Amino acid sequence: MKKLLFALLVAAACSLRADDLTTVDGKQYIGVTISRAEPDGVVVVTDSGIEKIPFTKLGADIQKKYGYNPAAAAKFAAEVEAAQRERRARTLAILAKQNKITAATAENAAARKKLDDASARLDSIAIWAVIRPYYFRDSSTAVYVQPYKFAATGEVVPQALNFVAVKDWIVDGDEFNGEIDEKMPETMEAKSWAVVKLYRIGHTADSSREPLFTTIKEKAFKYLVSQSDQTTAQ
Repeated sequence: MKKLLFALLVAAACSLRADDLTTVDGKQYIGVTISRAEPDGVVVVTDSGIEKIPFTKLGADIQKKYGYNPAAAAKFAAEVEAAQRERRARTLAILAKQNKITAATAENAAARKKLDDASARLDSIAIWAVIRPYYFRDSSTAVYVQPYKFAATGEVVPQALNFVAVKDWIVDGDEFNGEIDEKMPETMEAKSWAVVKLYRIGHTADSSREPLFTTIKEKAFKYLVSQSDQTTAQ
């Protein structure tokens, strides 16, 4: 590579001029400027731009004038080709890295959107309810579910110079059977009750197909993310 650069510098320092050039196949270059001579040819400036004419296309007098040596020319051409391949390889490596970064950025954005969508949907699958366990399994609990909501009771109480509506937990619909996807605390006896926030995560796998809930927010979040993955796969 150093020899290549040296040859180019020497050639550039020896800028020459010529009025006319004619190649061995008869092509004429009239009133051109020879910018530089390289081991395998001369670089000329014409009215239409810059062009390199190989010595193999020039007559013996021109070859002799500029010291053409076939072996040196072949070596020079090989070095130029090697340098070009190296530049192409570096360019391709840079483009591949940029494409990888772009793909990773898009993938991260898609993953973040999926997580944000799942977080936004948590409230849509949540209910508040009083649950009454009636069957304790190893990893789940069968319960009666009575939905509740926090709303105005219809009563008012005086406050300062105004009357304020009383809000409390009130029944919101009929009681139904359901399944909690975790074992309830051992301190909770059958037929006892508790007010909890439930997240709907599907239905039971048996023939009853009863609604399946979890009391764990993180589990509900993972369920929504998995649902999003299945939708994307379809």
